[in-house]
Order: sequence, then C-alpha cells, then structure tokens
Amino acid sequence: GTIPQDIGNLVYLTDLLLGPTNQFSGSIPVSLCGCTALTSIDTQFNMLSGSIPACLGNLSDLVDINFDSNQLTGCLPDTFFSQPSGAGESALTTLSIQYNHLTGYLPTSIDQSTRLQFLYLHGNKLIGTIPESLANLRQLTFLALNSNNFTGSVPSALFGLKLLGTLALDENYLTGTLPPEIVNATLLEEISVNFNKLSGTLP
Repeated sequence: GTIPQDIGNLVYLTDLLLGPTNQFSGSIPVSLCGCTALTSIDTQFNMLSGSIPACLGNLSDLVDINFDSNQLTGCLPDTFFSQPSGAGESALTTLSIQYNHLTGYLPTSIDQSTRLQFLYLHGNKLIGTIPESLANLRQLTFLALNSNNFTGSVPSALFGLKLLGTLALDENYLTGTLPPEIVNATLLEEISVNFNKLSGTLP
C-alpha cells in the first residue's frame, strides 16, 4: 500500500520506520512535512517512487534520513543542507539515499550541513563534478558517491577531512590523478576509485 496522505496529522511523531523490506509504493507524501517533531525517517527497501519532498529539509530536528533501495527520482533537495534564514544549521548527521534513480548535480548548499557524518549517495545517476566545498563537512567520516556519473578530478580538499575513514568514488567517470594530499587523511581506512579514468602514479 501507500503511505497515508494524512500522516502529517501525527505532529508528535519522532521516528518513522517503514523499512527495511516492506512493500510500500507510491510517493512520499508532502504532508509528512507536517510531522515537525521527526528526528528519523527510514523507508529503506520499499518501492517508493517520485521525487523527495523538498519541505522535509525544513524539519529542524531531523537527524537521520534513510531512503535506500527505493525508486525515487528527481534531484537531491538543497533544503536538506540549508536551513531557512535564522533557523540555525541543519541537524542532519546521516543522509542515505543509495540505490535509487536520483539525477542532477549535488546541491551547492551541501557544504552548509556541517554536522553531517555519513553521506551515502551511491547507486544513482548524479552528474557533474564533486565539489571542493565538501571539505567544509568537518564531521564527515563516510562519503560514498560511487556508481554515479560524476566527472572531473578527485578534489584534493577531501583529504583535508581529518575524520574521514571511508571514501568511495568507484564506478564514475573521474579523470586526472590521485592528489598528493591523500597522505593528509591519516584516519582514512578505505578508498575505492576503481572503474574510473584515472591515470598517473600513486602519491
């Protein structure tokens, strides 16, 4: 079945856990943005389709979002990372929308989500270059952008992220060399860049 349209009436709801492994279909209702107390949304491994309501980014207490393994389309809402004027910084620490059908570029506002620790966007159809501004996400420990259509070079600024433990960039269309700054990421345990168009020597 579908997520009820009147779910927004649950104004005290803090956790919405519909996954993993159910059979919810249809779109994510815009009325969900009325659940202003939400801290966690999990719909992984369902059959949800359509675009992600941008108004979800206005939920100031939302910490964890997991939309993995659905059939979601459209762009990644920039509201997930930028808050309305005067609302303070985003509370988001985990954003996981892997294995969907997202398109478009990474939002320019992504560098404003300074509490973000885990960013999983692999298995989509995202395009463009990987922004140097990701280096502003000082709390980031896991960055997965693999299995998309990213082009350009591997940003050297990523290796200034002192807490970064895993960097997955494989299965894209990245070119150039691995930047020598990779040696600065002293907590890095895993980096995957296979199935790109990289060249040169190892730093």
